[in-house]
Amino acid sequence: MKNFNEDTGEILRPHEYEISKEPEYVPIRKRPPANLKTRVITAAVFAFIMAAFLIPAYWLPWISLILFALIAMIGGSEFSTAMRMAGYSHEPWIVSLFTLFSVFTPFISIGFGKKEYVIWSSAWPGMAMLMPVLLVGLMVTLALIVPIIRRGIQALSGAMVSAFGIIYISFPLVCAVVILYTLPSGWFWLLTAIVTPWISDTTAYFTGSLIGSHKIFPRISPNKTWEGFIGGLLGPVIAMMIWLPLVLAPQSEQVVALPTGLLLIFAVLFGVMLGLFSQVGDLFASALKRWARVKDFGNILPGHGGVLDRFDSAFFTLPLMLSLGLLYFGV
Repeated sequence: MKNFNEDTGEILRPHEYEISKEPEYVPIRKRPPANLKTRVITAAVFAFIMAAFLIPAYWLPWISLILFALIAMIGGSEFSTAMRMAGYSHEPWIVSLFTLFSVFTPFISIGFGKKEYVIWSSAWPGMAMLMPVLLVGLMVTLALIVPIIRRGIQALSGAMVSAFGIIYISFPLVCAVVILYTLPSGWFWLLTAIVTPWISDTTAYFTGSLIGSHKIFPRISPNKTWEGFIGGLLGPVIAMMIWLPLVLAPQSEQVVALPTGLLLIFAVLFGVMLGLFSQVGDLFASALKRWARVKDFGNILPGHGGVLDRFDSAFFTLPLMLSLGLLYFGV
């Protein structure tokens, strides 16, 4: 604070230099994000592409495998690029190739038959998951050991990054295949696991943009607020209170029929858990990107980043959805 006029050199009286202070800017209201139009257009195109894969998969489940394979290859490439930019040298094709292979590992247990011919039993999902998990573990082991054998102990950091990338991307995709082919009405459960994060992300985004003011983890994701977090929970809860009793439960009633009260409890539980895991997945990806010093994993989706940026939440909700499905059918 200056107590004299820099132009004339005159000493200012107290009330004069108090008035001369520059006031702090306090926004009157939140403004809409500058890239909102781009985000909306990209989201619409992305939703159309997803629908082109997911809707036919209701009748022909193998079509969804094309989608999962694309996520594996593009996502693996984005992950490797980000890690190499962070200074971790590793073979860029390892994550993509091993993750692509993992998409098809569940069929070693469940076969390539149509999903309606898969017989449900309490043990079958476990059998369907055991072999893929073992094979993914084998791929992770190879990703760790082979580089060390070839280049020595200095390759350990890059090998660990490759192993982490394989686990991070492949395990959710394996869960997606198991959901589709083993859970009764698996297509509806898979759709729930994929769409719910978009609902959570949308409600969190607009709630945070309009009324958000209290930061959650500014060092990890500066734009995340507690108001947006609450909005990201309420969106899935409301959606599940409509979707579960009206669609998901009727489609699954050939195996288990629950009373209305229990359905509403499940709806709230599913909504809270899916909303929570969705936002945890998003925060985890933000932390990973900040650690790698990249803004987005890719730029294939303007306003949204890359494939990993769009599926980071689903990578956490897909394993959760398999667990919730087992809980639902085990009641």
